Amino acid sequence: MNVQVVSAAKQAQRLSDTAAAVFVIGRDDIRRSGVTSVPEALRLAPGVQVARIDGSKWAISIRGFNGRYANKLLVLVDGRSIYTPAFAGVYWEVQDLLIEDIERIEVIRGPGASLWGSNAVNGVINILTRRAADTGNLVSVTAGSPEQTVVGVRHSGALGADARYRLSGKYLKQEGLLDARERDAEDGWRLGSGNVRLDWTPSGRDSVSLQGGLYDGAMRQNLVVPDFAPPYSRLERDEAHMSGGHLQGRWERSLSDASRLSVQLYYQSQRRRDAVADFGVDTVDLDVQHTLALGERNALIWGLAYRHYRDDYRATALSSMTPAKLDYDLLSAFVQDRIDLVPRELELTLGARDRKSVV
Repeated sequence: MNVQVVSAAKQAQRLSDTAAAVFVIGRDDIRRSGVTSVPEALRLAPGVQVARIDGSKWAISIRGFNGRYANKLLVLVDGRSIYTPAFAGVYWEVQDLLIEDIERIEVIRGPGASLWGSNAVNGVINILTRRAADTGNLVSVTAGSPEQTVVGVRHSGALGADARYRLSGKYLKQEGLLDARERDAEDGWRLGSGNVRLDWTPSGRDSVSLQGGLYDGAMRQNLVVPDFAPPYSRLERDEAHMSGGHLQGRWERSLSDASRLSVQLYYQSQRRRDAVADFGVDTVDLDVQHTLALGERNALIWGLAYRHYRDDYRATALSSMTPAKLDYDLLSAFVQDRIDLVPRELELTLGARDRKSVV
């Protein structure tokens, strides 16, 4: 029952002490359910709407209407935002983590904008992976209908007495689903990905984590394209190509029993090409956070963040973007104070956030 969560207040606290609607999907829950992907695992959380569109696409949201391009939900992997600025939502098909590497998934149903920003309007999903020291070697093969194959491999080891590393890879291939007439829906897809993680504890007060990953894949899809002739739309077969990667570093220092400083920096690249969109987005994000206690009843947390985007959109048969290329920055700051009005019985939380966009 002593479940720890970090997403509700950006610091570790017991689940029973959080003043939010938080649900935790643990590692054992994922293992026993037999799911093979993150969207399938999210079906275990109440209040999360998960719908499969075709062989590769998913629509996931919390509150409001669900759809593939839902953009009011913030999704994080180890604190790294994985949404694409193309529509401020998530391409779930490329979030292909090795399911055995996930420690837990924290789901917050409700707004969290004061801590996380404008994307957290209806909720926050934070996917936390296991530390390298907690994993071992693994070979996993899953096969089933409709002609789906998932192969995962993992190798963990030590670098000296204070560092552990993990290398993992996954390959997925699925043939097309069947339509209402038992014919091939032509929505098969494939995706390969690889990830690396290094955890280093140079001292009892410091911890360093380095992570990186690459993915590449292609999927067939059916698009309803507008037309000038009756019935004013037509079905078009298309193939989408997607690739990308990320590199992330995080340093934490324990200043005292009640004070902690953390710095996180990551670079993320996304590329996608199909009939709807052809774009590349590069993101650089720097986040600094400090937690401290002010007396016996105040727990203060504040932070600063800087994010830089570089967009490059190319015209397709169905869309174009003006301007086609754009560089812009986001600057933000937040502060939150948790006050014990009646110790162990009543708390008051006050928070504020400010953001500025520079083009």
